[in-house]
Formats: sequence, structure tokens, C-alpha cells
Amino acid sequence: MTKDVEFLKDETSRKTVFEGTYTAKKGAIDLNKFTVTANSNPLVGKNKVTFYLSVDGEEVADTDTLNSEESFSDVRVNAGESVKVKVEAEVEAYDDAVPSSVASYQIELKGTDMNGNEDTGRGSERLMNIKIKAKGSVTIPSTTEAKTALLKAANTTVAKFTIKPSNGNEGIMLEDFVLEATN
Repeated sequence: MTKDVEFLKDETSRKTVFEGTYTAKKGAIDLNKFTVTANSNPLVGKNKVTFYLSVDGEEVADTDTLNSEESFSDVRVNAGESVKVKVEAEVEAYDDAVPSSVASYQIELKGTDMNGNEDTGRGSERLMNIKIKAKGSVTIPSTTEAKTALLKAANTTVAKFTIKPSNGNEGIMLEDFVLEATN
């Protein structure tokens, strides 16, 4: 992931803020704890964020409390093997003021090794920045294909386009649409 993840004001939505892998390098690890911390500008006021952790496609834990270590059922990662890790953020953006800066967070995973040592196999990564916007926007790229519409023609298609969410799997709601013609 390379872009800030945007959420709209006065909406609650859930979006992916991290996708990566965790690899047990030296020995097998039972992943069983995670913590989310704020790097800068955590969401405050009426804005609320809940983070959901999935390992190999299965949701294993969630938290809405920063700096709180959350436990979950052991997920075994054998030595030299990797698991897919995904973090989603559900943002309730209902504060009257839209933050002028982005919120930055970090996740830390840890577990227990096969010798019973707890809090080993630590791994941490920065999550994508979370940004709340007052309104969404769509950019329609211009094309080189020229079309001409005649005034006397009826039911003529002047423009045709498709709107897709940036990550391809989320719903989109179009509230306003303005088409301006220029010479």
C-alpha cells in the first residue's frame, strides 16, 4: 500500500490500512498479541477508530484502545514460513471539524516461542496514514477520442465513463455530479 487511506466525514466505514507478511525467521512462533500505537495525530473528539487484525485471512482480534496489548488465540508460524497479515480500520468520522492533518499509527505483533519464552518474535510496521475528508472526489482522465454531438440529434451520448473505488472492492456513493462544457 502506498497512499493515505481516506475516510469521509459523517460516515462510518472500514478500509484496509496494512497488508503484509510476518515471517518466523529463527524458530517457530505462536503469534498471540498485538498493539496499536499512534505515531502522530491520533483521531480524537467524536472521531473513533477500531483496528481489526487478520492473519492468513481469518480475523483474530480487534481493538479501539491505543497502547493496549490485545491477546488472541495462538497462530502458529513455523520456522522459515510466513503468514499474511492484514489490518483494517473502521473509522467513525463524526467530529464537527475535519482534521487538517493525517493520523499515523503503528502495529506490533509478538508471540511465544517453542521454549515458552513470551513476547518473542516481535515485528512492527507502520500502518497507512488515515485521512478524513469533508467530501470525496473523482478525477476523470481525458481521452484522445473525439466525439461530436449535433444540436438536432435526440438521445445522443455525449460522455460515458465508469467510476470505480481506488482499491477496487469497496462500495461508492455518488452524491453530486457536475458536468461542465467548455469551448
